[in-house]
Amino acid sequence: MSPLQRLLSGEPPSAMLLQTCRFEGGGETAYGREAVGERLNGRDLDLADAWFFEHPRHAVVLGSGWAAFADLYDDWIGRLWLVSELASCASPPPMRIDVPVDPDLSQGARGLRFDPLDHPALDEGVDTLAAEAARWPRLELQRVRPLILRAASARGSRVALVRLEGEASDSSSTPIGCNAVLAMTPEGAERRIDKAALNAERRRSWSPRL
Repeated sequence: MSPLQRLLSGEPPSAMLLQTCRFEGGGETAYGREAVGERLNGRDLDLADAWFFEHPRHAVVLGSGWAAFADLYDDWIGRLWLVSELASCASPPPMRIDVPVDPDLSQGARGLRFDPLDHPALDEGVDTLAAEAARWPRLELQRVRPLILRAASARGSRVALVRLEGEASDSSSTPIGCNAVLAMTPEGAERRIDKAALNAERRRSWSPRL
């Protein structure tokens, strides 16, 4: 059982999280073992029908309407992403200072941003993974540019942590983004999008305008 499975099964975070662990999910971020453990408390993550992926560098758990992606260092979690299809955060969004971000400022090319050389844990099915990572049906964004942050393969399955950047699909065209998890199993491709993070982005106190 991977450290991620043990953590989500309810074992004490002190046994699996590095002291310097960083968490991101639902529009929230946390740094440090205690803070990350607090973010996970009270989240209803049903593992009964979950799908598990294990690799020496990464672990993924894909549940019904949610997914978790972890960077592993031996038997420790160094970074953790939680993606939820639920429309609201599990806890109230923390106080923060908004920083202007405009993904279009660089005038980057549309389409998937992905270099297989950046992902040594991915050694099979590169083209198929890239083709699936470029497609995000039912996503409430327009002018989307996906970026693969992490990718790995093992025992015929492939996984990717993807950053989706684009504009709100309304008249405001506000630059927003979120994380997503893509899992490719022998049965097909499964996607989980952090809709809670998208909602948190829409609730920002202000948005950049150029």
